[in-house]
Amino acid sequence: MKQALPAMSILLLLYAGGCARHTSAAVQSHSLTNASLAACPDLSGRYAGAGRMARGDPTQQIGARLPIYSVFPIGDVDAWSAMVGRYKRDDHHVVTPPDYATVTQSGENQYVVATFYGDVKIGEYRTGLLNVQHVACESGVMHPTFAPEERRSDYGPNHVTTEDTLRIDTNGDLIVQRSIDVEYRARLLHLPMGTGHFFEEYRFPRV
Repeated sequence: MKQALPAMSILLLLYAGGCARHTSAAVQSHSLTNASLAACPDLSGRYAGAGRMARGDPTQQIGARLPIYSVFPIGDVDAWSAMVGRYKRDDHHVVTPPDYATVTQSGENQYVVATFYGDVKIGEYRTGLLNVQHVACESGVMHPTFAPEERRSDYGPNHVTTEDTLRIDTNGDLIVQRSIDVEYRARLLHLPMGTGHFFEEYRFPRV
């Protein structure tokens, strides 16, 4: 079921897409008025600033980190850019994730995400649903599906569809499951080269 791409290329593809997916313009969800949204969980809380991968398919690196802004789509790009611009970086320009983040509900399935180093607030941004194609909720679990994207790799253009599952577990931790379907195409004539399916699960401990 997996396409034979080098694991590092896949990781780079998915990491690079995490930020772009939330800042690019796309189709706004038309399902936000569905009655099923009444079953959506309240994801408010104080969580670690980056989650750790707890499970994944064989191409994934268990323990890899996911920034919390990759979970909550960005509505205010300027505020988000200012926030991440203040993140600490070491001598090798590697970002030090925030110690924790607060997620505060500001409306129906809308949140304000703020990040902190200790007691010092780094910044905050409002979430948005501009690139969420569909949202459904059932039994306290949220299922956002994002608008398909075109991403490029060394092998050619890829058509990527991402679906997340968000829930709060019995410990109060935020659990994010991410399912990614990829259609690979060759650089020459964009001929189909197969498909791939990837799975990741991240835990953001409540702090």
